[in-house]
Amino acid sequence: MRPLTGIPVLVTIEAQQGYDHESYWGSRSNPRAEYNIARLQTAFRLAGQHVVHVQYETPDRESPLFRLAPGFAFKQEVAPRAGEVVLNARVHNAFIGTGLDGVLRQVGASLVVVAGFTTCLAVSTTVRMASDMGFQVVAAEDAMCQFDLPTPAGPPVPALLAHDVELCALQAESAEVMPVDLVLASLWPRYRALAEHTPRWAPRISAVRYR
Repeated sequence: MRPLTGIPVLVTIEAQQGYDHESYWGSRSNPRAEYNIARLQTAFRLAGQHVVHVQYETPDRESPLFRLAPGFAFKQEVAPRAGEVVLNARVHNAFIGTGLDGVLRQVGASLVVVAGFTTCLAVSTTVRMASDMGFQVVAAEDAMCQFDLPTPAGPPVPALLAHDVELCALQAESAEVMPVDLVLASLWPRYRALAEHTPRWAPRISAVRYR
C-alpha cells in the first residue's frame, strides 16, 4: 500500500434520501454505509480538511432522485455543513460538469477520499477519473454501498458480489481500497489505534463462476 500523503479532500457522492427506496433499487449491501460516511466527515472536519458533497440530479421523473422529489435531498446524517462545497451532477461522475477538478486544485488537494452511492456507478466512475487526472485516490469501501444489479435475463447480480467485484477492479488500477478505520489511521496519528485490529480489505467472495 502506498503511503497516504499530501492534502486530503473527502468527496461524498450522492448521499441522498432517494436511495432509501429499496422497492425501486433492490436490496443493498452495507447497511452501515451512512454511519461510516458520517465518521469520515467528522474526522475531516475536526482536522480542518475539506468535505465536498456531490448531489445527483436525474432527468427521470420516476426516479426517487428527481430534483422535485423528496429523495433529491441529502440524507440528514451526512448532510453538508455550512460553508462546505456542494456540487450538482447530471451524470454519475462527480467530475463531469461540476467544477470538482477546479475545487480540488484550488485547495491544493493531492489525495481524494471517495465515499457514497453507488459503488458500481458514481463512486467507480469518480474514482477512475480522479486517478486518471493524477490524484492519489482512496475508496473507503465500508463507506459506500451497492444495490442488486439487474441482468438482461435471469436473476440480478447480488449487491455484495457487485460491490466486491467493482472494488477489486478499482484496487487493481485506480485506488487504494480501505475500510474507514484504516483510512483514518493512515491520515492522522490520533486514529492509529484503530489500525491494530482492522485487517486490510479483501473481497468476501473468493471466486465467481460465470455460466
